[in-house]
Amino acid sequence: MRGAATVRALYGALILVAAKGLTRKATGKESRVAATVTRVLGVRHLLQALTLGRTRSRGLLAVGMAIDLLHGLSMLALAAFSSTCRRATLLDATVAGTWVVSGWRAIRRV
Repeated sequence: MRGAATVRALYGALILVAAKGLTRKATGKESRVAATVTRVLGVRHLLQALTLGRTRSRGLLAVGMAIDLLHGLSMLALAAFSSTCRRATLLDATVAGTWVVSGWRAIRRV
């Protein structure tokens, strides 16, 4: 597993394990739904890290980057329409944007 994939795996594990506290910190309130969604996102990051961390396929890396891009855009759309979770969704969109840049750099190295 390469450096970025290791960081993604650690990030995924962190948000999987600490979802309740992280969502409370990001939104300012307790939410079982938000914590569950955060855990699902943590699992996705773990799976993506394990899948893409070992590949040398530009196509597979591009798919991973597209997933991150779509996720980031969906978070921006949610932030535009929901004031209750705006801070959390903007934070998540920023993280997704970071993964997009990381994916783009990985594609360029292959």
